[in-house]
Amino acid sequence: MITPKSNYKKTQHRHGAKPSQASQPAFTLIEVTIVVVIMAVLTVALALSFTGARTRATFTDQQLQVVNIIQKARGLSLSNSLDSRDNVIDYYRLYVDSLAPTITLSSITTTDAGLEVEQEVDSVELEEGFQIIILDEDGDPSGDWDFAACYIPPYGEIQFGFGCSDRDTEMSFALSNSTIDREVTITISVHGGYPEVTE
Repeated sequence: MITPKSNYKKTQHRHGAKPSQASQPAFTLIEVTIVVVIMAVLTVALALSFTGARTRATFTDQQLQVVNIIQKARGLSLSNSLDSRDNVIDYYRLYVDSLAPTITLSSITTTDAGLEVEQEVDSVELEEGFQIIILDEDGDPSGDWDFAACYIPPYGEIQFGFGCSDRDTEMSFALSNSTIDREVTITISVHGGYPEVTE
C-alpha cells in the first residue's frame, strides 16, 4: 500500500527538544539570584535579632539572680538566727568576688573556742561574658576586686567589710556584659539592705 505524500515537512529542533505548543513563562537567572540574595539577607537579620534577644534575656536572668541572693541575705537575717545545727548565727556574709565572678552567701557562727565557722547558704556564678566591677562612692571603678556585706540577725542590720567593721553606708558594683554593651549598677545601703538597681 502506498501512502500519499503530504506537504508536511519535518523540522529539526535543537538538542532534541519537542516543539512547544505555547511559550511557557519562566524565571530568569537574575530573578532567581535576587530572590536568593533577599532570602539570605533576611536570614542573617533574623539570626542576629534572635541572638541579641537571647543575650538580653540572659542578662536579665543574671541580674535577677544577683538581686535575689541579696534579698535572700536580708530575708534570712530578719527571720533566721539559727543554722541547720541549731548554732546561733552571728551574721550572714554576702561576698562579691569580681575575679570569679561570683556572689556567695554564707552563714557565720562562732564556736565556743572563738573560731568563726562559715557555711555556704547559696551562690551565684555569672555566665561567661559577664563581669562585676566594684565601684567607689563616685560610681567609678574602685580598683578593688571584692567586698563583703554583713547582714546581722535578728533585725537585718547591715555593715560592710569582712569583719563587719567598715563605716561605709553603701557599696555599689556594676554588672555588665560587653557583648550587648549593657551595664546596671547595684547598690546595697545600710538603710534597708535592699538592692537598688539603676541602668
